[in-house]
Amino acid sequence: MKRILPLVIGVLVTLSLVPAGAAGARGGWATSTLDPLPPLEPGETADIGFTVRQHGVTPVDPTEFGTADIGIAFDAAGDIEFFAAEAQGAIGHYVASVVVPDAGSYEWEVRQGIFGTQRLGAIEISAGSPAGTAPPTDSGGDRSWLDVVQWLSVGSALGLGLIVAVDLVRSRRRRSVAQRL
Repeated sequence: MKRILPLVIGVLVTLSLVPAGAAGARGGWATSTLDPLPPLEPGETADIGFTVRQHGVTPVDPTEFGTADIGIAFDAAGDIEFFAAEAQGAIGHYVASVVVPDAGSYEWEVRQGIFGTQRLGAIEISAGSPAGTAPPTDSGGDRSWLDVVQWLSVGSALGLGLIVAVDLVRSRRRRSVAQRL
């Protein structure tokens, strides 16, 4: 019994870390996916829709967790303009009416209330252009090292589980041999 208890505790601790690693590799609490972009022209109002997805999968309403600052922000050389979004349609879907003041390159982001901010990278707006060029919506940076951590966590949990199983089988064999003598 004295040998098994530390092993069981070790396995439980390891298994409790696997979901944390998987959530971290998915981008944290939530990610937003953009609807197809409408034409974006300087000085014109355009509606940009997006869906907030918890862990990148399940649509979620951030207002369920309290006051939420939900919308889209454009940053042109430090001059940040925020456009609040309204819930529209399915759970977690929002639409912000934005006006990009001038042609040029902007950094933009989706503010997801309690789930924080998701940077979308740069968008180029040109005068007379029929539509803006959107970057991929999951541009949270290089997450390849998080993928490695996730798979190492899973591998470690499986490896420790195998060690515990082998140890249990061996200890039972030793007990049965000792009882026969």
